[in-house]
Amino acid sequence: MGQNTLKNTANSDISTLGRKRVEEALQENERVTSTLLNNLPGMVYRCLNDEHWTMEFLSNGCPDLTGYLPGEIIGNNVISFQQIIHPDDRISVRSNVQATLREKKSFQLTYRIRTKEGNEKWVWEQGQGVFSAEGELLALEGFITDITERKRAETESKSISEIIKGVTNTSNLDELLKLIHQSIKKVLYAENLFVALYDKETELLDMRFFVDKYDSVPPPSRIGKGKTAYVFRHGRPMLMNQRMSEQLQEEGEIELVGTPPAIWLGVPLRTQSEVIGILVVQHYENENAYDRRDLEFLTSAADQIALAIERKRVEEALQASEIVHRQLAERQSTLLDALPARICLLDKNGDIIDVNKSWKHFAIENDYSGDDFGVGTNYLKTCESSNSEFADKAKEVADGCRAVLSGKSNQ
Repeated sequence: MGQNTLKNTANSDISTLGRKRVEEALQENERVTSTLLNNLPGMVYRCLNDEHWTMEFLSNGCPDLTGYLPGEIIGNNVISFQQIIHPDDRISVRSNVQATLREKKSFQLTYRIRTKEGNEKWVWEQGQGVFSAEGELLALEGFITDITERKRAETESKSISEIIKGVTNTSNLDELLKLIHQSIKKVLYAENLFVALYDKETELLDMRFFVDKYDSVPPPSRIGKGKTAYVFRHGRPMLMNQRMSEQLQEEGEIELVGTPPAIWLGVPLRTQSEVIGILVVQHYENENAYDRRDLEFLTSAADQIALAIERKRVEEALQASEIVHRQLAERQSTLLDALPARICLLDKNGDIIDVNKSWKHFAIENDYSGDDFGVGTNYLKTCESSNSEFADKAKEVADGCRAVLSGKSNQ
């Protein structure tokens, strides 16, 4: 074998070995890339910048995120990604992406999607444009991940905070209950919601707040055998679908009241000492409208809601008491003014708290200079310090008043 032949053979072997190593390196790189893509908590994508966001590539995280297989979305075979984006968020998503593409910057978005099962998810997306050497936009590449749990936790926290602040930001219980309804709506479906409060004096459950698609507000009623009464009696939250409702009816535990919902969620409103009422949400069509997470949220919120309601009820009771007290004081003043005798009212310390017209006229006739007519001064000390010709009589009056105030005498 000649020298050239040996050299050519050696070069051929080296070339083959080199190609094999390159192929192995490429395979390893593909394996690493595939492993990374398949283990990311979300999906990697490549799409066109068209009206459909037509997908050219989707990683294996697509089904967990959207419910669809990659092949159902790629090329808009079954559905486009534009259709998966929540209708209320489509315009903002497009405008934000286009604005960053014009500046050739990366973008970050937070928006909602609707999965194949019909569920709503919050997602976070980061992506950027892929441009040619000439600056032509070829595609978009990026990553989308599910942030529903984080978004839900933020919304729940904000909702409870609004309810707590509502105690001071609302003027009465009705306003507070409206605020509670609006706060809960930000977390879960609450188009059918009511708050029933128990009145211990009348022993009735009163619907203090009630919104419903089908039923009208029921009058106050005694605790019967409806679902609301069942939760009130047992004092524990309950998530009840139609099957569970029918089972409890068969067992005689509850009776059907109102339009039957597909799913019903009720939680007791409990203070430190007792259950003061019930909060209920229900859905008439979707039996999957609520889950254990919703039950846990309303249960945790119920304590704050009960506290807020109780404080507002106390405030209203105090306001009512003040009105009654003021009305009684006005009537008392009218009655005293009608009497010809000179009368002053004393508190337990002997301070003058009110006087009638006859007293005021007497003071004016005797050249009393103040406009308070003695209100706020201590009548007993005034009598005891008298040095007029009626000083002895004044001291007797002071002793008599002191005896009455101390309970030693009733006249």
